[in-house]
Amino acid sequence: MVCFEETLTNRGYSLTEMMVVVCVVAVTASFALPAIDSFMASQKVAAEAENFVAGVRLARYKALQESVLHRLILDLDAANYVNAYKIEACTKYDEGSYADTSENSTTGLTVETAYDSAEWESILEAYEMIVDGSVSMIYSGSEKIIYFYPTGYLVSMPLSPTSVTSHVLKDSNISNIDEVYVIFAYGNARVKVYINAMGVLSSESYTAEEDDESM
Repeated sequence: MVCFEETLTNRGYSLTEMMVVVCVVAVTASFALPAIDSFMASQKVAAEAENFVAGVRLARYKALQESVLHRLILDLDAANYVNAYKIEACTKYDEGSYADTSENSTTGLTVETAYDSAEWESILEAYEMIVDGSVSMIYSGSEKIIYFYPTGYLVSMPLSPTSVTSHVLKDSNISNIDEVYVIFAYGNARVKVYINAMGVLSSESYTAEEDDESM
């Protein structure tokens, strides 16, 4: 009769050993999973914010470089949440017509304010930037359009008392925008982007615990 000595390589695991392993895995996961979720949230929020910031900076640069009016137009819901946005150049605005916006102009430059308009074309690779459905993007301003003037300034909605479908741009009735911000939020992660008359002022990352805005 041949006897085989039991070794560590051929013996099974006891129930106690298996339970210990399960407990160790569970404890490890309880610490690791929230950290992974937090990391993924911060990455997703950062990506949306970076795309937005890059678009705003590009619009200001091209407005200056090409002497062409640009705009940021937001698709807002009733609570000022942004569903999508466009960053566009005015197709009817060229260097020769810039004089039409002068303070002494009798007409000014009239542009459509519709979200979808043939007078505007995207300067980005995408026709429209759709905000990730899992990310909340909320805008602090009251107007859905910010114009990028060829002077390098971001300006507020010009006076157009007779029409809601168009804006009349004249140097005498356009003011620089007040400082506004856009918040990107997902899970516990937040990024706030500040914009003023010179473009993107700054951005900051923080967590929901530090957030004083209701998402």
